[in-house]
Amino acid sequence: MLTDIIARKGILKPETISFDEQQSATRFITLQMEGCPAQEVMAKLQALEGVVKVNNPQKNEFIVEYNPDLQPSMDQQLMQCLSANRWHYRQFSHGKTLEEKLFFSD
Repeated sequence: MLTDIIARKGILKPETISFDEQQSATRFITLQMEGCPAQEVMAKLQALEGVVKVNNPQKNEFIVEYNPDLQPSMDQQLMQCLSANRWHYRQFSHGKTLEEKLFFSD
């Protein structure tokens, strides 16, 4: 078991995740982009193999949810997509940002 403490709406709550859940769960990559055509970026990212969902919670920010069993090297696939389309990124992070976890979680 892995336990994290996450603040939700000003209240600290423990969150427990079993290792089995972590192995089978989808994963996330957060992209902070330079100015880019958001709709086109979302469409291209969504078309990549293994992508479950793409969110655009803020201007020039994209959160790619993917299945690591279908695409274990998603980071490389994303970099190739960005390069092929000549889009520039500012930050590339595995997981969600702390801001996303605190303010935009479902």
